[in-house]
Amino acid sequence: MTLVRWRPFREIDGLTNEFNRLFENFLSLGGRNTELMPFEWKPVTNLREDKGNYIVEAEIPGMKKEDIKISFKDGSLTINGERKEEDEKKEENSHLIERKYGSFCRSFSLPEGVKEDKIDASYKDGILKVVLPKAEEVKAKEITVN
Repeated sequence: MTLVRWRPFREIDGLTNEFNRLFENFLSLGGRNTELMPFEWKPVTNLREDKGNYIVEAEIPGMKKEDIKISFKDGSLTINGERKEEDEKKEENSHLIERKYGSFCRSFSLPEGVKEDKIDASYKDGILKVVLPKAEEVKAKEITVN
């Protein structure tokens, strides 16, 4: 029987390296490693308000406006769509892929009083802008002091 010297720190180092590899794979944003977690993406969005409107702006570059769906029901604005991955060329090798692909869905609850029939959406330079006009009873009224 052969005696092997036990080195507890060597085993801990091996375990640490294995955990690091697992977390790198799990948290990997670049590349195509989705074994542990299918990647979901959401467009970066701003929601702001002025005197007469709620304004939602979402960054959705690389999409056609026909692939973006917008709905408004019961005070909730929903934006969804799908960005399709470009076909890889067989003669090219990808070294880094950070762009995100797939479907997305964003929903926002807005206060009551949106004029549903006056909602307007535009898409320019990768920015989707949805303007939701406020109903008259929701708009703030300025009162002058006598």
